[in-house]
Amino acid sequence: MSTEELGFKEAFDQIFEKIREDTINNLRAAEAGTIREASAVEEQIELVSGGFDVYEQFDENGNYHFERSQYAPGLTVNLTVTIFSPDDTYSAKLWSSGGGGGEWNNVHINQTQSGSIKTNFWSSTTIKLDVHASTARNAKFRARVDYRV
Repeated sequence: MSTEELGFKEAFDQIFEKIREDTINNLRAAEAGTIREASAVEEQIELVSGGFDVYEQFDENGNYHFERSQYAPGLTVNLTVTIFSPDDTYSAKLWSSGGGGGEWNNVHINQTQSGSIKTNFWSSTTIKLDVHASTARNAKFRARVDYRV
């Protein structure tokens, strides 16, 4: 698992790139008529799972908004997110144009939250994330995002 420190934009880009890479590898294997060995299946699981420490900034109202669109071929991405700092109470809303997401309230630091987002098969998927801190203003926050397809 990666311990690379990123913003949500970079983490999102890397997750979707790994999904596209896995799809291409599966298509090539199907075209060649090859069946994956057990070790290749393990490599595939590693390819489409991982995690990132994410560092971002709340605005003067304690809000953070993220929105990005990319293509990933009709898959479900399971996410777990843990906010580590600052010490506060949070609410968050995650939305995907492909479906899934969730809404969480009264979340405290070190409390893991889980959700799933779906990606569109025929078009780009837009992901939106809104986080609100109860008292933190203009503060940097750190969270851990782990994913598995």
